[in-house]
Amino acid sequence: MSWFKRDKPKIDHQDEDEERTVKTEGIFVKCPECESPLYKRELIESLQVCTHCDYHFRLPARDRLASLFDDEKYEKLDEEVMSADPLEFVDTKPYKERIEAAKKSSGLPEAIVSGSGKVGGHLVYAGAMDMSFIGGSMGSVVGERFAQGVEAAIEQRLAFVCFSTSGGARMQEGLFSLMQMAKTSAALALLADAKL
Repeated sequence: MSWFKRDKPKIDHQDEDEERTVKTEGIFVKCPECESPLYKRELIESLQVCTHCDYHFRLPARDRLASLFDDEKYEKLDEEVMSADPLEFVDTKPYKERIEAAKKSSGLPEAIVSGSGKVGGHLVYAGAMDMSFIGGSMGSVVGERFAQGVEAAIEQRLAFVCFSTSGGARMQEGLFSLMQMAKTSAALALLADAKL
């Protein structure tokens, strides 16, 4: 039994029965390895590495490029190159629907983000793949964007950096997807020949 009772709520415009909660959603992240609670801000500052056990979270492609370039500034490249559906592929749902769902869930136009910016004051071209877009799989657009980045680097005698986090060839594009390995290998051979 309570000895004292408040006549009115402690805070204006708050009912006695109103539930009071502390909102922490989006502030903390739980490490799947050591289960430590991590401040999301600190996790971002540590480039998605747990400060307790060194577990590496996925680093999105745009964040990876931002961490590479000086002052996190870079110019996006080749975003007008978009996926097609050359085989009109359908499994449990059409490939076009899978592409649209991947764009919506990942916030990316494709599985690779390309850009140019300065690294240590030197202009550099770079590409970063992202597993959140259909497992980072390589379709014709990924190969084309990669090759265009390498070609631009060769043309301007600049370095090209790639962060490869691919899940392999994109089966929904069949042979078109498999040919991207040859395209990217040829582009890298040209880059090596140019000694870049």
